[in-house]
Amino acid sequence: MVVEYPASSGDRPVAGSTHLVGVDEAGRGPVIGSLVVAAVAVPVEGGEEWLRELEVRDSKKLAAAKRDRLAGIIVERTVHQVIEVPAEDIDALRATASLNVIEARLFASAVLAVIGKLDEGSRVTAYLDAADTSETTFERYFRGSMGDSPGAEAVLGVVSRHEAD
Repeated sequence: MVVEYPASSGDRPVAGSTHLVGVDEAGRGPVIGSLVVAAVAVPVEGGEEWLRELEVRDSKKLAAAKRDRLAGIIVERTVHQVIEVPAEDIDALRATASLNVIEARLFASAVLAVIGKLDEGSRVTAYLDAADTSETTFERYFRGSMGDSPGAEAVLGVVSRHEAD
């Protein structure tokens, strides 16, 4: 079975979504160490407001103390998944796929893991910090990586944007 994903309208969640799932990476291009991908789900109702109240921003723009405080709150109060891939594993994977495809696969794995932790019947709009120079290409890699995996049907829409962190 191939899952068809309707496109999101702009940056808004697709109607019927119960959760927004944001996905981002750190350590792109494992020169220094591991590549880490994280997906975090918040409810459509009130989730964006909660993040604004916490003043969640791109972690690179936050002071270390605030980043650590927010990380603790987010881990404690959200459904989330973190995937860490050591540099040597990334190097091995690059023998058969580009770094952008590898990241899209990791994003898909993280979203599927989050979906598996949500209540049955939950539906999500996934927000991706596009790692490719083309947002649409990265979205296509992501959708292809989801395929017909269990849980893929819960993804109602995908928003792939540069600097979506």
